[in-house]
Amino acid sequence: GVGGVGGVGGGGSKGNRSISVSAFQTAPAIHSFEHTDKMVVGSESGHIYVADLESGRSHTGTISSKIDAHFGMVTAMAFHPFRKTGRASQESQLLLTASVDWSTKLWCPLVSDKEVLSFRTNSYDYVSDVAWSPIHPALFTTVNTTGELSIWNLNHSTEEPKLTPIQVTNTGGAADGVDGAVVDGGDGTASPALTKVAWSPDGRALVCGDVDGIVRIYKVSEEVGKPSTDEEHKLEKTLRDKTDHPLFTSGAAAGDSVRLSLGG
Repeated sequence: GVGGVGGVGGGGSKGNRSISVSAFQTAPAIHSFEHTDKMVVGSESGHIYVADLESGRSHTGTISSKIDAHFGMVTAMAFHPFRKTGRASQESQLLLTASVDWSTKLWCPLVSDKEVLSFRTNSYDYVSDVAWSPIHPALFTTVNTTGELSIWNLNHSTEEPKLTPIQVTNTGGAADGVDGAVVDGGDGTASPALTKVAWSPDGRALVCGDVDGIVRIYKVSEEVGKPSTDEEHKLEKTLRDKTDHPLFTSGAAAGDSVRLSLGG
């Protein structure tokens, strides 16, 4: 269940109810001087819960919405590191979720329970982690339990990864635009299940780890990882063109169109 700072209680119910938490993220504050007041929780049942964090002596949170997100446990989630400027800025806080149902999905859970986009490779295995690039607004990566590392660029395609998924081996592995090296040994055999992935702060390297405790570092080429000057506008267009989500459709109310800019 949810604990540590009191717990998360079901909205409208008496007392707290337990949720088997498998992943969580605090929603980023819109401005650097603000404190976040929301948490998004992924559960073993595949649901996403949005909790309003309350201040005061009780130190509790109240569930404000529940989303039927996946058909299996949510293994990881990541809020977009870029933020909208201008009106209704919270509405552009995009969230990626990964699951044992083989999929990765994109949401705007703070304002809608409707899925934005869904992503799946040809490998039908658990997706164990997902991470946005810290410098490229349309780039993210996933890892799965067959030892595959995938890099997606939404401005390139919303249906397949930017690069052919990399089958990580115990000698590192490589693909066009990505070169890898093993930190802790290896014999060249196929990797066991990958469990975690993270970007370097400058967006020029990826680090992934597996169930055997081996860590691999991958250099990402500028061609793949460096954004052009108009990637943010391209992403806005991609979201309008590739989804029927009401937040991104061209028919949205004036002033409600999504604008993304680097958070600070």
